[in-house]
Amino acid sequence: MRFTLFFVFLILFFSTKAQETKVEKEFAISPDLVPANAIEWLAKTYPKIEKVKWYYEESGTSKSYEAKFKRNRARTSVEFGEDGIIEDIETILRWKSVSSPLKETLEKRFNAFEKFKLRKVQLQWSSPNSKVLQEAVINNDDTKVLVRYEVEYRAEINGKRGYWEGLFDHQGKLLKNRRMVIRATDNFDF
Repeated sequence: MRFTLFFVFLILFFSTKAQETKVEKEFAISPDLVPANAIEWLAKTYPKIEKVKWYYEESGTSKSYEAKFKRNRARTSVEFGEDGIIEDIETILRWKSVSSPLKETLEKRFNAFEKFKLRKVQLQWSSPNSKVLQEAVINNDDTKVLVRYEVEYRAEINGKRGYWEGLFDHQGKLLKNRRMVIRATDNFDF
């Protein structure tokens, strides 16, 4: 009996740990390798975007396509599943443009760490209905979509220093926190 409980504990421990780590590989690809429905959705939703770069992303067991471009001087990425169905839209924000109540909530959370540094804050829009998400972008109206914030930061948590990604709701409640594994590159990073 003890052995069975120990074994179950180990499985739960390691499956939880696997979910807490984000390992991501991203490769630039040609638009002709992207599902046609993803390209069509992007063209209808963002008709004036000219310079779109496409990427193929592998993260754990999921694979996706991502379009990156600038819209109104803000870096934006639109992620599609392997089937070309929209998953979410992320726009990089400047810290000073985050609303005051949300900023205060996030600062309290981050100030609890001994050391921390923000790397990136992204506004994330998603919806299970691609038409609703499309209309939200076209009308710049987030009332019918799920609004979240994805924050990348460097910190020491539970004795582990590293890079982390936190997903927060619009009120600053932490929904998911996972450690990011930064991929080694062949280039020197300065």
